[in-house]
Amino acid sequence: MLGLWFRQGNPWALSHAPARRTHARSAGAALIAFSGAQLQGQGAAAAAYPGSVFDLNLNTHYTFAVAPATVPGHATGVSAIAFDSSAEVSWTAPESDGGSVVTAYTVTSSPGSKTCATDSATSTSCVVDGLDNGTEYSFTVVATNSVGDGDVSVPSSSVTPVTNPGAPTGASATAGNASASVSWTAPSSTGGASITAYTVTSSPGGKTCTTNGAGRSCSVTALANGRSYTFTVVATNSVGKGSASAASSPVTPKWVPRP
Repeated sequence: MLGLWFRQGNPWALSHAPARRTHARSAGAALIAFSGAQLQGQGAAAAAYPGSVFDLNLNTHYTFAVAPATVPGHATGVSAIAFDSSAEVSWTAPESDGGSVVTAYTVTSSPGSKTCATDSATSTSCVVDGLDNGTEYSFTVVATNSVGDGDVSVPSSSVTPVTNPGAPTGASATAGNASASVSWTAPSSTGGASITAYTVTSSPGGKTCTTNGAGRSCSVTALANGRSYTFTVVATNSVGKGSASAASSPVTPKWVPRP
């Protein structure tokens, strides 16, 4: 603590302890100088004139507290939005920067320890890539200043990256009377979300049939007998429709008389 005949001021934060300190005073002002330390003032006047405190009352005793800087507090309000194999994480800056400006934030996923980072105290979001679709993730944030890393934030709520399903395979058709029964194999990837429906489409004509996510076949009706058709299959999940399967081999519906 340093005793001076000046007006009470805000505490000053040092990045490390000073090796030597001196002070000078003039009418209504004080200049505090340190060697071997970086002095950081709090408030507009100190920011404009580092190490100086102005607008002081004469003949008043003041005590200036000098405290070493410490690591920042923890970020708050961490939240995440899931996308395809990624998540955008945002947060609120910590209430305390520890007396030294926050220089970076680091976000870490759980599970997997995938990370993203910012290089600015004003950046409070970043995107974590390389996540597995269909896996639940939560995220924590750590603020860093010149002293080191602060405390880890409370984790975000869990989110699950998802994308559109893959294409079904093995589409095949069996012709009937003005119809065709089409079957397929489920796609190798659901996109991280359950498949809710399959849609079969004829070419030509665009005639369709649908089934739920457990189905592996359906019948397309209202086809023209004597005309050749191929069929494709599309899977749908909560994100949307996936890519169409390769077309089936062509089949030709025909009328079959009763025996």
